[in-house]
Amino acid sequence: MKPKQISALLLVLGLMTDASVLAESAPAPTKPHAVSVKEIDEGNTVVLGELGLPLLTAVEIVATVEDELLLLDNSPTGRFLLKVESVNGTKLKNSVTMKFTVQSWSNATVAEDTAALDQRLKDLQWQAKDPDLDSALRGDGAWFSLKIRTPQEAQQFRDHYLGSRHRLVVFEVLLISGKPKTLPADCVEWSNKFNTNHHLLLPSLVVMAERKL
Repeated sequence: MKPKQISALLLVLGLMTDASVLAESAPAPTKPHAVSVKEIDEGNTVVLGELGLPLLTAVEIVATVEDELLLLDNSPTGRFLLKVESVNGTKLKNSVTMKFTVQSWSNATVAEDTAALDQRLKDLQWQAKDPDLDSALRGDGAWFSLKIRTPQEAQQFRDHYLGSRHRLVVFEVLLISGKPKTLPADCVEWSNKFNTNHHLLLPSLVVMAERKL
């Protein structure tokens, strides 16, 4: 056999050996682990949220308000997000930005969307007109120490809301959205109305109270 033929044969054998080694060392695909809703509900399985703690755990956070932007053109959606800086007094290595809702009975001054922000503004305008409402509407947050009387003050209130920092008591929840992997034949056309082709996990914060920074 000629030298070039020998070199080519050794190269082929080497590649085959490497491929077999890689095939043997590659980890076997793991099967999905099934967890029932009952297991989670009874506390036998704990689900950790974006904050690194079990869902429904009440914690204190410090967070900054940000605009939620559309992915296509970065235009505001009308909703706001909370950029969490610390949890229970411990600063996060990497901040976490999350959607949120505010419980109706909460004293929190954060607003989850522009409609809620406008309602906060109306509360402050009434507070300025009627001294008797002052104590009822005043919360622990800095926003409720304001008195809005003019359109200019109202616009300033809206502008300064973005980037404002808040110390909040929250807990984390998880919503699951998406569509089935397989659908009946008569549902195929209807299936394109879904926004995703798979399940989507949507972590969110529920705000219970606000404390002074």
